Amino acid sequence: MTVKAAIVGPGNIGTDLMYKILDRGEDIELERMIGIFPVEESEGLQAAVDAGIDVGTDGIDSVREYADEFDIVFEATSAGIHEQHAPVY
Repeated sequence: MTVKAAIVGPGNIGTDLMYKILDRGEDIELERMIGIFPVEESEGLQAAVDAGIDVGTDGIDSVREYADEFDIVFEATSAGIHEQHAPVY
């Protein structure tokens, strides 16, 4: 069974996780990388686009919009945001 995943937070941690999933995630299919800035302002989102991964740029609203696509969401944002996002997850 393949687990469909999203990463929220295209910074260093989220981008590193994206590459690890793409390189070694045999049972994980990365469906979307989600951030809050336009792709052209985010190196991590641009890296996702370059890798063929769909992106969302509306933060937690992108999680809500595409929630049916994911089995799991990796939260890779700042600690303060985790608490705000937890009810959505």
